[in-house]
Amino acid sequence: YASNHPATRTLSVAYSIWRDAGMGPRMGSVQALKKEGIEAIPAEEGVRRFVRLFLHNPGTHQVLVTARMTQMDTLGTPTPPSTKGARFLEKRIHFTPGVESAFWVHLSLDEDLYLQDHCYNDSYLFPAVFGLEAMAQVVAQVTGVTGFSGVRVENLLLRRPIIVEPEKGADIIVWAQTRERAAAGDKLAVQAGIFKAGADPNTDFFSATFVMGSMDPPAQQPLHIQQEPLDMQPPTDLYRQTLLFQGSRFQRIDQVHVLERHTAESGTVVVSTPPPDPDCAKLAYASPEHQRFLLGDPFQRDNLLQSAALLIPQDTSLPMSIRRWDIYPRDENTSEHQRVFIRTRLQGLRDQEVDTSVESLDQAGVLNENLSGYRLKILKHHDDYPTVADLLCPDERDTRLLQEKLAGLAAGLRLEIPHLCVSLIPGLHDLPKDRRRALELPLLNKTAERWAQRNGASKSRPKIQWQPSGKPEAQVADQPLDISLAHDNRYCLVVAGSCPLGCDLAPVTHRTLQQWTGLLGPFGKNLIDGQPVGAELDRRSTALWAAREVLHKLNVKETLSIQFENPTDDSLLSV
Repeated sequence: YASNHPATRTLSVAYSIWRDAGMGPRMGSVQALKKEGIEAIPAEEGVRRFVRLFLHNPGTHQVLVTARMTQMDTLGTPTPPSTKGARFLEKRIHFTPGVESAFWVHLSLDEDLYLQDHCYNDSYLFPAVFGLEAMAQVVAQVTGVTGFSGVRVENLLLRRPIIVEPEKGADIIVWAQTRERAAAGDKLAVQAGIFKAGADPNTDFFSATFVMGSMDPPAQQPLHIQQEPLDMQPPTDLYRQTLLFQGSRFQRIDQVHVLERHTAESGTVVVSTPPPDPDCAKLAYASPEHQRFLLGDPFQRDNLLQSAALLIPQDTSLPMSIRRWDIYPRDENTSEHQRVFIRTRLQGLRDQEVDTSVESLDQAGVLNENLSGYRLKILKHHDDYPTVADLLCPDERDTRLLQEKLAGLAAGLRLEIPHLCVSLIPGLHDLPKDRRRALELPLLNKTAERWAQRNGASKSRPKIQWQPSGKPEAQVADQPLDISLAHDNRYCLVVAGSCPLGCDLAPVTHRTLQQWTGLLGPFGKNLIDGQPVGAELDRRSTALWAAREVLHKLNVKETLSIQFENPTDDSLLSV
């Protein structure tokens, strides 16, 4: 007919078995064919396809309409693309070229090493950035692409956390399905999702839409940042359980350039990281077979999600959705030594939801990635957590908390505590003496000045010098002031008062009972005898070690007795 009537558009439509009408359900063929891997077409969907085919030119004269079907020799479908090196293409459940793919994956702490550094509230969580990579691998498999030169991800939803049990692991299903194009010129869009095996397959834990095709060149955004970063130490100031819980593999932020909270609902933070790690798969997976990341370094990408937490440090939050995530092609000429800058803007905060935007830029201000409509859910507010101002000046908050703690402990014993100041100075212990003292001197001066203010002494600048023994000594208005200093490799503590005093800092260290007994000798032996090895023994023994050091600084040669004043606290010792 088509050859005899060239002016008429012809279309031949062949249907597979229908589910709700016709011979299939009447003769019981629906269930029989389902066992062979051939699903039946719902009547509503079959009608919708018929109407669409006659209203939109499919670009061919012959169309086969089916529900989901397993691989069949009679269809002549091509062999699925290779899954070599792709961690999340572990076991294929279904594959229809250009239409749909689904894979089963078993996650475990032994194979998926990144999980070991993504533990929140004692639960190992499958990271959103690895979920994005998993969906991208299945999207690439169903569309037949071998890599992404750039991709736009829309409506990334993180409805429920995927928890991985330490012993059993977790089984997940990762799927992708292409969307029909409304017009011939439309870009190909692929819907993807992840759900846990055994859960409702209609309710994804993670889901997103990948928009394929070429992207416009990214815009250049001026950074407007100072040359020198802020005086912050991300390994200790940021990466801790009360702010950024991520472990070492995810800890790429090493400089903070801007941290401003303009209003209750606006603010800006700019951080920077080293460049992406080309060998990041070795950090992520135990098996050398899994060395493929389609979207690049996921540990680097996770810093884009982390950065928003710096603007709401008193709130525990988790990502919930991203309206649009543009991942631009990387310039092949970009130096592998170039730093990456991440600029995050707080754009709204209401109903326990935080709205932000995030940009990842190179040193020239060219966009690498852009997140629009990045939303976080606040799980809990903590009044006692540091504010943005405290992050910028942590020493004041640390000093206040320590002073309040000691004042509370001393009140019951009617003791007057000395004035003190504490400062975070990482690496102090390993420095040469002259450099160490140069860093300690400002803290010594500040402590002496504040003691003078509190006691109405002269405002003249204190004089600080060191005795041959290494002990600092101070004079305020030509009057001696007793002062003591202690430090470990992170903190420095200075106390000042008008009577002899001493202080010590000792991080809790794990040792056996035999080791502690050998270290402490007879000092406080009765207080640790019989203690089982563990946190309690280490806490008590470290407190005793610090007390012994204080007594040594006070030239106390002999102690009559020593005991914990408060057995449940270990904060005070009575000698």
